[in-house]
Amino acid sequence: DQDNNDAANFKVGFIMLHDENSTYDLNFINAAKEACEKLGVEYKIITNVPEGQECYDKAADLAADGYNIIFADSFGHEDYMIQAAKEFKDVQFCHATGTKAHTEKLSNYHNAFASIYEGRYLAGMLAAATTKTNILGYVAALPIPEVFQGINAYTLGARAVNPNIEVRVVWTSSWYDPGKEADATKALIGMKAEEEHIVVAQQVV
Repeated sequence: DQDNNDAANFKVGFIMLHDENSTYDLNFINAAKEACEKLGVEYKIITNVPEGQECYDKAADLAADGYNIIFADSFGHEDYMIQAAKEFKDVQFCHATGTKAHTEKLSNYHNAFASIYEGRYLAGMLAAATTKTNILGYVAALPIPEVFQGINAYTLGARAVNPNIEVRVVWTSSWYDPGKEADATKALIGMKAEEEHIVVAQQVV
């Protein structure tokens, strides 16, 4: 709502784990472009940045090039964004997902993490309400607490509709890999019912 006469001197950098071929990243890319173009600020989007030292390198390059705010969009970028925030104290670093802003207590480092488990719970309810079986499949990325939270929320949502629902989980060990996701889906479809062949999300996080 403010009349910002300094927009021409304001620069925003974005670090994306993948590119437009990933729906997750595409949502960030589209939002970033629209917001920056509406505000009339200069921006740069860097895609396909792994969750490693490359993230710090890109963040440091953007900071050195005069970017005022730098965003990263993947959970594994966090430690490298914190590293850059500690070095470039006059630059604001914003990390989509992540959990460490409240413990690092850096004035220039921030997390943005939606209550994703709420959507997972509703998805579980919908899945249970629309299936004719007592078995649901779940393709999961990485075994971190936030992903387990999503699995458990999905399971609890499904069991709110059908207490006998069983959720089988297959891991891809990747945030985005269409081939692994397809293989995981096929594995779920072909999976046998014996307990030793399945992983069931039961623990509530």
